[in-house]
Amino acid sequence: MFLGATGPFIASYVKTLQLGRQAHVATHSTLMTIQHILKTVAFGFLGFAFGPWLPFVVGMIAFGFAGTVVGRQILTRITDNRFFYILNGILLLLAARLIWTGLAGWLG
Repeated sequence: MFLGATGPFIASYVKTLQLGRQAHVATHSTLMTIQHILKTVAFGFLGFAFGPWLPFVVGMIAFGFAGTVVGRQILTRITDNRFFYILNGILLLLAARLIWTGLAGWLG
């Protein structure tokens, strides 16, 4: 599932652009949307049956929208410094988890 963890990689890339918190989130969101659309099209061409997964997809979209609403409220209330402190912490935890998962699979 290493290839499915592209969100943290994109977040790390966007972080190097040194944007403000709102521009960072907007850029990351745009890149993730483009990536998900491309993956959806590719899976469709490969014959993936979306029908059985439709309730799950609708639920993910609904929760994604709810997360966007809540996230926007939080984003407007915090400073750039606090945002990047939290972002660095989350990226550190995700990187540690990827390393741990990789080592656990490699070591047996």
